[in-house]
Amino acid sequence: MKIKKGYYSDLSWAYINSLQTQDFIIIPGLGNTLTDAEALKQYKELFPEYKDHIFQVQMREFIEEHGGALNCLTWTIRQSC
Repeated sequence: MKIKKGYYSDLSWAYINSLQTQDFIIIPGLGNTLTDAEALKQYKELFPEYKDHIFQVQMREFIEEHGGALNCLTWTIRQSC
């Protein structure tokens, strides 16, 4: 895939803000067919042990509103009593 100048969004950083568990990886999508496909392809190449267990969820609106994606969304903060 040949990448054109200006191809990436200001939100392209969000592709690395994924959720990885023992059984699956979920990566954010930004609604750009080309960059979403590229991100998914790269995850599949980097994590072959997750074959058929890597999924993409469209999150552009959430990312724009909250400034984070799946990793940030899944943080747990415990408060001691």
